[in-house]
Amino acid sequence: MSQPKGVSDILGCYQGKLLAIEVKRPGKNPTPDQQRFLDRVKIEGGISFVARSVEDVMENLIAFKKSRG
Repeated sequence: MSQPKGVSDILGCYQGKLLAIEVKRPGKNPTPDQQRFLDRVKIEGGISFVARSVEDVMENLIAFKKSRG
């Protein structure tokens, strides 16, 4: 089964929210389809971001947790 164009590399659930992580090498950016997917996840109330390292993942999840109080 193939997935739709642009779906993030990692999908999951974090604190009850859809989590979408697009993994990229340093200096690389998401394709337009990938960026549209990330934007749509955020619009719908999920968490989405580009990660170029494990530290990026941790920083984004900590920032999300802090934003929820």
